[in-house]
Order: sequence, then structure tokens, then C-alpha cells
Amino acid sequence: MARILAVVNQKGGVGKTTTSVNLSASLAVLNRRVLLVDLDPQGNATMGSGIEKSRLEHSVYSVLLGQSEIEMAMQSSPTGKFDVLPANRELAGAEIELVDVQQREGGLSGPKGFARQVRHDNRVFATRKEQHRSFELRS
Repeated sequence: MARILAVVNQKGGVGKTTTSVNLSASLAVLNRRVLLVDLDPQGNATMGSGIEKSRLEHSVYSVLLGQSEIEMAMQSSPTGKFDVLPANRELAGAEIELVDVQQREGGLSGPKGFARQVRHDNRVFATRKEQHRSFELRS
């Protein structure tokens, strides 16, 4: 059975990104299939996983807006043996662009949300200080 782990805190600088990347790498060492979903426009979890955020053709942003499939955006961490759904600064505008989208709250975990589309043992969500109101995590 897959587990969804969300690392969240309203305060910045408390180690959410570091915890998410290290947790993903640790679970991968235990031979668990892990998907790290970076939900921070700064893309620090992406960079911390060894993926260059400035060279992304597809990201969590394009998946949330339905512009690309999750398989197109998902990348393997060259250093940690886990998969990453990377983020970059494009994600900053996603909440505004999703204002008119019906059922946007299900974008991550609804019946058609990408949290249900991947075949990983664990999904770790790294989030930013100001959590997106439009992106709820429900299991």
C-alpha cells in the first residue's frame, strides 16, 4: 500500500526541504519506490535531488495545469535513486491560473490527481512556507 507523506510547516527555515530530500533518499536506500513532489517555486528540493531546475521542459506546474502527463515531468534523481516531480519558478503563478478551474483542490490527490497515478511505495511532498491554498493534500 502506498503512503503519502507531506512535510509542511507554516514557518520558513525549519528544514522542510532538507527533511523531504533526505527522507526520500533514505526510503530509496531501503528499496522503496519514492516520488518526491516539489511544490515550492524556488525548486530547492529539485536542486537538492541533483536536478537542474533551469533546464526543465516539464514540471509539477505543467502537470497541475494539465499541459503534460506526470510521466513526462517525472525525473530520476541522479544522486538519490528516487524519482522527482520537479518544480521551478513557473509554479508561482499556478494558484492564480487555477482560480477558475473546477475541483482544483483534487489536483494532487483527487480521483484523477497525480498522487493516485504513480506507482510508488511512498510519495513525499515538499512544500513552501506559504502553502498553496488551491493545492490540498488529501489521502
